[in-house]
Amino acid sequence: MEIKKNKLVGDNVSYAPTTKTSGKYGEGAPDTIIIHYTGGNNLKAAVNWLNKKGVQASAHMVVGREGEVVQMADLNEITWHAGTSGYQFPDETRTTFNKYSIGIEIANDGYLSKIDTKYINSFKKEVAKEFVFEGEHRNYPRVRAKYWHTYTDEQIKAVYEICAAIIKEYPTIKYILGHEEIAPTRKSDPGPAFPLDDLRKKMKVWIPTKPEPEKIREKLPLGTVGIATTVINFRSGPATTYDTIAETVQKDEKVLVLSKIDKWYEVEQDIEGWVSKKFIDRDDSDSITDGIVNANLLNIRSKPEGDKIAKPLTKGHKVKIVDRDGEWYKVETRVSGWVYGKYIKIV
Repeated sequence: MEIKKNKLVGDNVSYAPTTKTSGKYGEGAPDTIIIHYTGGNNLKAAVNWLNKKGVQASAHMVVGREGEVVQMADLNEITWHAGTSGYQFPDETRTTFNKYSIGIEIANDGYLSKIDTKYINSFKKEVAKEFVFEGEHRNYPRVRAKYWHTYTDEQIKAVYEICAAIIKEYPTIKYILGHEEIAPTRKSDPGPAFPLDDLRKKMKVWIPTKPEPEKIREKLPLGTVGIATTVINFRSGPATTYDTIAETVQKDEKVLVLSKIDKWYEVEQDIEGWVSKKFIDRDDSDSITDGIVNANLLNIRSKPEGDKIAKPLTKGHKVKIVDRDGEWYKVETRVSGWVYGKYIKIV
């Protein structure tokens, strides 16, 4: 395989262009390749899902079980594969990855559940034992799954060849990371069945000396309330490397405290903002909830057509409708996030 004009060229390569890109990389980028699994073993289904309207995700290419490759974006374009992410390099703390990285998705079921003598994927379908890998995840004990879908030899060979071609064409590349390493509190891909450390060694890129120590989540008693002693940033994860995802928690504001990791509290914050009426199903069956989000992702804004004020609400999220302005609802809801514990007083 080789790269010509930002496209992968090879006997088993095809193209399914995506519109979900965010312009070109800046100077010095891309410098990272991120390895993912799709969570399903069907290449066509994965490509169709990534191209589906309303799905806020995209990648540069997807590798099928037979080693076939579908490229979805030119390799000089930013795609949406990393999501909320962060990583501590030896000389840099990175708080986002899309604008620095190329995303490779591999068709793979990921973790499997063992029920009696059968291995079941997330679609409740059985996976033959010959395609099951048993191994501990690098993020154990947060990720406790023991059984994983194997990658085929053809897939692994294709990923190695893709990475070699990318590194040859883009000398800025110096890191190869798994999604599980840049989003350890929410992702487990590519998992222990993929030879990630061997790939890094073969490509002669930087290899982490040791994984970050696992921080155990401690559940707090139901109904625990905290009061902010100052204005606090509301983040997507328990570190300053994570993005802020909503308005700041104000001094003396009460929050519901859910859990604790190290010096950080996971809390629920009350949010009031505006959403498009067409994405809310009315539900007047009780006095608490009178709206349910029917879109995969729904932005909540400061005013109709205004700036986003929190991470998008997801399908099935319940809201209370308090006002209406044309095709917009003003809603009240709660979103969860992380705040630094030093500035929360438990009451």
